[in-house]
Amino acid sequence: MAQIWLRDVLPSDMDTLFEQQNEPKACEVAQFVPRSREAFLSHWQSNVLSNTCATVKTVMVLDATDVARGDKGSVAGSVVCWLQQEQWKIGYWLGCDFWQRGIATQALSLFLDVVIERPLYANVTKSNIGSLRVLAKNGFIVEREQRFFCPRLNQQIEELVLCLPATGSA
Repeated sequence: MAQIWLRDVLPSDMDTLFEQQNEPKACEVAQFVPRSREAFLSHWQSNVLSNTCATVKTVMVLDATDVARGDKGSVAGSVVCWLQQEQWKIGYWLGCDFWQRGIATQALSLFLDVVIERPLYANVTKSNIGSLRVLAKNGFIVEREQRFFCPRLNQQIEELVLCLPATGSA
């Protein structure tokens, strides 16, 4: 079984995180248009890493393959919490090589121990069954369904808004 932990984002993580947000399968499931390298780095610097209200972590994984190579772990993805329109939002992105191994579920659980803000909200496309399962396993419940037009994809997006309520308010 893999060892999973969170750490602060390092500049050396950015190349891996950029490549992960470019993976066609991940973009299709999330209905996301990947950014160019320049736009990705600009977004992370100006909107993510410099946001004093945000909590941002790199998801790290150490498995048998890493140990055999003498590695100290692999960047599996990232997880972030931020304040948007007076609501605390949460999001995460894992590279496809790390899917269906329980890594996202465990990483989110670890992150929820760090982030104390509640309620927390997550927006997920209806077709992203894996992410919906990860959130449900961590106590998120579907609050509502919404649709919007995404100009970058030139299509309607159907998504669910999930909520992790404040303790005792479910």
